[in-house]
Amino acid sequence: MKIKYFTLTLGLLAWFGSAFAQNEDTEIQSNDIYRFNVDQDILNLDFEGDATVHISSATGKKEDVNRTPYQAYVITREEMETAGALTIPEALRLAPGVLVRQKTNGLYEVHLFGADNIPEQHSLQMHKSTMVLVMIDNMPVNDHFTGGIFWETLPISIGDVEKIEVVAGSSSVPYGRDAANGVINIITRKPESNSLSVTANIQGGVPHTLVNNAAIGFGINDKVLVRLSGKYIDTRRFQDEYYVAGESRYIPSDSLLFYQSNAEETNLYGSLARQDMAINAFVQYAPNDKTDVNISLSSQDSEGQSIHYNFEEFTLIRRTSSSQLINLNSMISNLHLQASYSTADQNLAVGYPGHSFEVDKINTRIFYNHALKSIVLTPGLRYQASMFDDTKHLSDDNAYPNIINGKKELTYYGGFLKANMLLLEDKLSIDGGFSYDIYDHENVLGYQAAAAYQPYKKVLLRAAYAKGNQGEFANNTFNEGIITNTSGPVIRNIVNDDLKVVISENYSVGTRVNITDKIIVGLDYFHVQNSNGYVAAITTVNSDTIGSQVVNSPATLNRNGFTANLTAKISGKFKVRAHATLQNTSYKGDTTAVSNVLSPRHFGGLTANYKTMLDKLNITVSLYAFGQHEVTALGSTQKISGKLLPALKVSYKIWQENEIFINVRNLLGSASKEYIFADDAPGIYLIGAKIKF
Repeated sequence: MKIKYFTLTLGLLAWFGSAFAQNEDTEIQSNDIYRFNVDQDILNLDFEGDATVHISSATGKKEDVNRTPYQAYVITREEMETAGALTIPEALRLAPGVLVRQKTNGLYEVHLFGADNIPEQHSLQMHKSTMVLVMIDNMPVNDHFTGGIFWETLPISIGDVEKIEVVAGSSSVPYGRDAANGVINIITRKPESNSLSVTANIQGGVPHTLVNNAAIGFGINDKVLVRLSGKYIDTRRFQDEYYVAGESRYIPSDSLLFYQSNAEETNLYGSLARQDMAINAFVQYAPNDKTDVNISLSSQDSEGQSIHYNFEEFTLIRRTSSSQLINLNSMISNLHLQASYSTADQNLAVGYPGHSFEVDKINTRIFYNHALKSIVLTPGLRYQASMFDDTKHLSDDNAYPNIINGKKELTYYGGFLKANMLLLEDKLSIDGGFSYDIYDHENVLGYQAAAAYQPYKKVLLRAAYAKGNQGEFANNTFNEGIITNTSGPVIRNIVNDDLKVVISENYSVGTRVNITDKIIVGLDYFHVQNSNGYVAAITTVNSDTIGSQVVNSPATLNRNGFTANLTAKISGKFKVRAHATLQNTSYKGDTTAVSNVLSPRHFGGLTANYKTMLDKLNITVSLYAFGQHEVTALGSTQKISGKLLPALKVSYKIWQENEIFINVRNLLGSASKEYIFADDAPGIYLIGAKIKF
């Protein structure tokens, strides 16, 4: 019934939008956030002629990324491919201001502006990135159980990605919940023509790492283009030891049965890091310049073992997911519609009852661009529902009680109004707006404003201010479980109906300068303030019972810093891109904050690409680094040493675009932890081939 109503809704909205297609005089060509055609400028990236790299996720209209008023960046397909990134989160190390740390082989945690954590938050799930909205073609893919992203559950691979748009700073006005600290929008590839094309990228190496993807593209006619793709990733952990919280030490995997009788089920004796496979179908229908419809269908199965939750025994938890989804993006004249439906069977902690459930998610966002001379007004509406059902997985294990207990639903409505205008002969761009979001327990007002001024052709000055919010999560909203232990008191989880969503306020100022036709530099100052963080409040009900309730922390996180970036084409064969972030984190209203190094004070990267032998030989050296910091969880504060991660990819074209390559991640092989209780991540050495015809 859900699917029938959802399909009917899409049909009615599409019919409603077709009425606007008759109004040709008011069409706004530039506002094509849902037109995902391949731009030749993105494929070439030369500063002469076709230098522009476009972004649509910042203001909602297609624009030069170096001219947007927001702190925004684009990672192109060429950058990801030449750098040798194996996964989408690893590719995000190419973007300024993004902190990426590996947990187990191929599984990462990704933050904007550094880690979100507040000192009081000692639970592992509180250290996840829950304030950045991740989207695939404008479809939100964040988890609504505890928040954050499980990257292995994404149906697409890095081979499906055309570009990644990163907007640092609250974007809750246009995108809604979870965009409190920014947006990562992954734009998928589309067929370049209606002729048949086949691509494949196969690579493997040691430690056990296989990353494979393939795609076929064709056109039914000039108006209907189709791309089919698939992926298979299989990686194993770097070590076979587990941190056992009760022992405060690492235990070999073959000894885990001494600490938990079902350890073989929960943790597979240490071998698995991630294994995921998926198939996708992308269809683009563009009958004319006024209409562009994109539909994608995906199915994926995955399992991974990572640091994301904590139970009494182990910090490394196995999770599984099987999901299917359909996503629609359409532009009919000035009416834009994004709507998606996904259904999944998830187990977020295999072997621990209470964390297995079915989840269905509906997401709809519709907006209309209306031009009034130099002003474009954009009113919009959005709706989102996440439906959880653990009926088929109910357990009577009193040590790990059910969390959902039947069928439960989180609903969310929102509306927004944005405005964009160009003044002073297009030298001054002003963008801003406000939103109103309605949750089950709270209503939240968000707003943003930004301006960019170009006093000279090669200089841009920009400033932005925004307030955004996180969303509500099922684990906080529905968890009324009672945990009984034979060796201790009963723990009663109490739902807090007065729990407020986390709020982020931030502002930034910056500049972009074309020093020469071949060198662009950027410098941004940012300030982030996060409040209403979640902490657990423990109260003694009686001698046999303890009450546990999630409440809002009185602490406020304040982060100030600078991000600098450089893009230079030294010659026709040599390109360099570099970025660095320096920041300082402090806390107000929290007496437990004895350190300000709970997030790295500096992180950044560099990529240098050189082509020779008639462009057949391609050599790319890249670096990523972050500074020493501390992480506190489970009553333990551990230092994460600073790390320099050099990488090397050398490829040789043996025929046309077909090539063989070697790809080394962490070239020096320095094995150390990048995340608390995680694996010591050493070097990965791979060989592979790219096939294209």
